Amino acid sequence: MIVEGPAGVITLVGGKLTNYRIMAGQVIEKVLEKFPQPTAALRQSKTRRLMLGGWSDRNDFLTTTADIAAKARRVSIEPATVDHLIASYGKDAQLIVDIVENKPSLNQRICPDFPNILAEVPFCVLNEMAVSLEDLLFRRMRLAALHQSQCLEAAPKVAQLMQGLLSWDDARTALELAALEKSLNEHISSFSAVPSLTGG
Repeated sequence: MIVEGPAGVITLVGGKLTNYRIMAGQVIEKVLEKFPQPTAALRQSKTRRLMLGGWSDRNDFLTTTADIAAKARRVSIEPATVDHLIASYGKDAQLIVDIVENKPSLNQRICPDFPNILAEVPFCVLNEMAVSLEDLLFRRMRLAALHQSQCLEAAPKVAQLMQGLLSWDDARTALELAALEKSLNEHISSFSAVPSLTGG
């Protein structure tokens, strides 16, 4: 919902990340209604033609993803992981492939059923300001929401990696693991309390 409040302040309420571009366009149209004759430059948005993920255009997308995939094959990253990295990180997938090239041990899955790899951990810490285990596994990678038990099993190796990157001591690492376990157990118990839709 777009509302105009006191003193002409335009506010956008609600919405989701998936349709933020549409909402932003609607807000701008509302703002431009206040200017009866905006300049041509104000009326011509470039965002419809801009690609997300850092790509400048379709050709850049095709060329760069081909380069990323070729380099990923050379360092033995699984095809499903390459697809995941490009879909999740866009052009920055190249940086994660570079991490694997420099440290091949980080080319292992975090959880067996999902394509996320350990190389994403340093990327998220260094580039996305992930500062807690819970933030990393719930919000950055979404693994905690996808499979709680696998995530809980993987948490110690992720925490150990974060410990080195963020200079945590053992006490802080233990607190991070405990906080994640508490959150995961709350999620598991909340799902088990929901009655089955199939009646079984």
